[in-house]
Amino acid sequence: MRYSGFIYSKDCTVKKIIMSTFLLTRIMTQRAKLTEEINTKLRESIKSNKKITEAYNQLEKLQESLVQSEKMKSIGILAAGMAHEINNPLGGIVQGAQAVSNRLKSDSKANLSSAEKAGIEL
Repeated sequence: MRYSGFIYSKDCTVKKIIMSTFLLTRIMTQRAKLTEEINTKLRESIKSNKKITEAYNQLEKLQESLVQSEKMKSIGILAAGMAHEINNPLGGIVQGAQAVSNRLKSDSKANLSSAEKAGIEL
């Protein structure tokens, strides 16, 4: 009986070793799969990070361009305002000069009549 008990004990130990080896193989296989999944996710994350960085850089360039556009718009408004302020008095001066020029024309009967009454010559 002891001999058969020894065989039983030995068989039990072999079964435990086989089961342990099977479980260890299964764990290692799962670990390899998980490691591959992690590496895949890491590569995807790196690609996403690059895309985000590129988008951020484009956004910075667009923002810089928008600031430049706003500056140019402000300069244009300022220049238009200055031109308006300069043209207003010039318009008055030109209009007055044209009025004087029209009054001094000698081919107008009204001008000649007014000059005669005033006692001057055109």
